[in-house]
Amino acid sequence: MNFYFIVLVVFLPTVYGASDLVMVKYAITAPEKPVFTEKSSSTMITFDLEVKNTGDALDAAENGHFTAEVFLYDQSESATETSCGFTTTIPEGESGRDLVKGPITTQGTINVQGITSTVNITGCAANCKAYEFLCVVLKPAAADDDATNNGYCLPFGTAPPAGAGSKKCSSAGNGTAGFLDLTVVSVSCLLSLVLVWTK
Repeated sequence: MNFYFIVLVVFLPTVYGASDLVMVKYAITAPEKPVFTEKSSSTMITFDLEVKNTGDALDAAENGHFTAEVFLYDQSESATETSCGFTTTIPEGESGRDLVKGPITTQGTINVQGITSTVNITGCAANCKAYEFLCVVLKPAAADDDATNNGYCLPFGTAPPAGAGSKKCSSAGNGTAGFLDLTVVSVSCLLSLVLVWTK
């Protein structure tokens, strides 16, 4: 009697780790009282941001785990859009690029300092008055499981760290005469903006 052995090979799907970087907050550190003027060509800001990894642990990445973009936001716009965006520069060093490129543990938090960006309201096509917030959004280098927690906004009309500073628009909205200083006496700070980043 002959016996035959059948070897059954089962191919299991590869399971990849979950990745989710969360923008906890950002705060402008310079200038002390930013003023964004429609007539001004640009305003440079320096800010710090806090990022938390709620997914699996991340190994060191030579090119960094994320970049960031500053943008003006109008609540009437779709949350899937970033209006009038500005690039940022993350400085080299242990409080900058080293953190962005280094490993991040599960539930670990990094505080990246000294990021700079130049904001130019004049270059924005929309009405200056329409923009109510200055926001920062993370752009993860790898697939992110939840893009709705990548953004954080600060309101105009309130000084840092609770706000983005003052915004001055012309009385006509996009003209050059009679500037209106938009100052908010009382504001409920938008602590986090629900964003869907589309790549």
